[in-house]
Amino acid sequence: MFADGFYVPENVYIIGTMNDIDRSVESMDFAFRRRFAWREVDPRETLEMLKEDNLELAHVIEPDPTKQKELSDKEQQKLVDKLKAASFYEVVTAYCNNLNRAIINEVSLGAKYQIGPSYYLKTLNFLDLWSDIGEEQLQEALEQVWRLHLKPVLREYLRGRSHKDSDNIIAALKESYSQSVAADGEE
Repeated sequence: MFADGFYVPENVYIIGTMNDIDRSVESMDFAFRRRFAWREVDPRETLEMLKEDNLELAHVIEPDPTKQKELSDKEQQKLVDKLKAASFYEVVTAYCNNLNRAIINEVSLGAKYQIGPSYYLKTLNFLDLWSDIGEEQLQEALEQVWRLHLKPVLREYLRGRSHKDSDNIIAALKESYSQSVAADGEE
């Protein structure tokens, strides 16, 4: 099968990701860094993935999972228009930026612990995309993302701190996360 040996063709690029804060595989991280070029990606660089026109909505799950279907271009555009009307991108990126600013400023965490936009894509799981999406519904969805996804990962990041310290830090991060969208300024 590999009579001439194994090789990777010139037109194939291998891209990997690694989490810089997982110290349990630190020696492996060093080995990869010695062998491959690497570039740190700041979460702000990838916020464009949350723009309504960039969202992959072709396989949205219906409120009734037994009726899952592939959406037509017209149906996809209707959902994109609803998300735009609700200022989805602006609101979700404001929450992301608010939380990450607080994480950067938290002595127990710092810039390497910022949360990327893929966590915020989960907001779509908590929206009823088939009804009107208002400010209240979007905020409720973001609260679900906090409770089920962000808070647990932050608690894990703070493991090793006293429970009281962790609770205080998480409460402060939650307050920053939930700040008014108007409070989010350009960096």
